[in-house]
Amino acid sequence: MCLVYDKKSKNFLTDQASKPSDILNLNDDFITLDDLINMSRKDIIDVFGLQYNDIYSDVWIFRLRPAFNIFKMNYLYLIFNNDLVCEYYLKRFKRTQSVL
Repeated sequence: MCLVYDKKSKNFLTDQASKPSDILNLNDDFITLDDLINMSRKDIIDVFGLQYNDIYSDVWIFRLRPAFNIFKMNYLYLIFNNDLVCEYYLKRFKRTQSVL
C-alpha cells in the first residue's frame, strides 16, 4: 500500500500499487511522501498550504483527510533542516469518546 497526495482534490489517498513510482507514472498530480524530501518550505506551502503551521518552525503538522481512517486521527509531520524537508513521519492517534 502506498500513501499519495492528490494535488487536484487536495486529499491523501491510498493505493495498492506495488511501487510508488507506478502511481507517479500515471499522473503528475500525485505526490508520494518520499517526494517531499528536499522540498522547500515554499514548495510545501504551494502543495498543502500553510494551514496552522508557523512559517519559522522546524516541524510542520498536517492532518490527513478524515476518510483515510475513520477510527484514527492521522497526522503527517514534516521536519525541516535549512528550510528543506529532511524527514517525515506519520502519527496516528486513536479517537477517544468524550465523557460528559
